[in-house]
Amino acid sequence: MKLEEMYEPVKEKLISLGRTGLVCDIDDCICETQIYMARELISKYGCPENLSAEEVIFKYKTMRNIPYWKDKEAIDFEKEIYNDPEKRIKIGPIKGSREALIKLDEKIPIRGYLTGRPRYLEQMTNIWIDRERMPNKGVGVILGPNDDELDKLGITRDSFKPRLLEYLYPEVSGLIEDYLEIAKLVKPEYKGKIYLLGHEEGINQDNIIPCKDWNNLISKL
Repeated sequence: MKLEEMYEPVKEKLISLGRTGLVCDIDDCICETQIYMARELISKYGCPENLSAEEVIFKYKTMRNIPYWKDKEAIDFEKEIYNDPEKRIKIGPIKGSREALIKLDEKIPIRGYLTGRPRYLEQMTNIWIDRERMPNKGVGVILGPNDDELDKLGITRDSFKPRLLEYLYPEVSGLIEDYLEIAKLVKPEYKGKIYLLGHEEGINQDNIIPCKDWNNLISKL
């Protein structure tokens, strides 16, 4: 199966909506995922630098960059949280993200939430979006393939979003994303925009728009 075949129903529903719009990432754009992960790891293993979860993420930006919690036990514990819908549903929203999306939705419609989360987390993710009253007038949550499907498609979890965005254009004109590594995989010829949230500097590419915060992002639309 090709990626385009897997997501053809999403494309068809977007076409039926008429007006083009944006999709938004979930984890660390509107959901406090990494801070929650860091908080759980600190609670179980402590922090060698004696930092809070917020301070750890501010310093290292992503869990991947943190130099400790790299032993197998800690990695397995992190994966356990990542794969457990009952734990993931407990994670709260990022303060101010809902209000920002409502304001943004008045300018350009939010057509859905594009996340790298695997599809087995679909029910929990939809419940979370509804519970937190995020704007949801389009296709809802668009999740990534499961691990075995990624292998068959010959893509990685990071490259999934850039590939899918090419297929969903022009019905989806851009993505709000916090993760720089995904922006790096976007081709210069992609006609949409990546609004790189939480970054004052981006990539020297016209379709990557760095945005310091939500207010800065809204001002650039």
